[in-house]
Amino acid sequence: MHTSSVPSSSPSACSAWKEVTTTMTAVKCATCGKMVQKYPSQVRERNFCCNGCRLTWFGKWTADCLNVPGHSAGHKAPHLTRLNQLRNPASSLHSNGTSVDKRVYRRIVEKAIGRELSSGEDVHHINGNRADNRLENLRVMSRSEHHQLHMQVAVERYKGGD
Repeated sequence: MHTSSVPSSSPSACSAWKEVTTTMTAVKCATCGKMVQKYPSQVRERNFCCNGCRLTWFGKWTADCLNVPGHSAGHKAPHLTRLNQLRNPASSLHSNGTSVDKRVYRRIVEKAIGRELSSGEDVHHINGNRADNRLENLRVMSRSEHHQLHMQVAVERYKGGD
């Protein structure tokens, strides 16, 4: 490794100022091989000349190390799905494992009330069954009210109330 001295501070109003030098080290970029100067505290196992090289390396590393058989993208691993269903029974999966299409019950409510729902409005399934899209089972709530309601339910379940 090549080292050189570079001034790390400039004169201040203090009359006792003296020039301080810090030794920099030349390191090779892990992606493109370009030599760059780094302070000793910045030298890592892999060094990069720019953020573009770091992102290029990270993308290749992700493809090589994470996209392997047995590792699923997006937390679709069966054990995580079961854990999420236990923690939040009203998750985005039906009990048969198929996805819930939120647009279906939003459209049902929008047609009934004669207007589009705003982005801050949620549709709540009163009986907790997201597959039950009967109008009498659907209730429009603000997003904050909906979160508060589900938090109350979760707390009651945690305490053993249901």
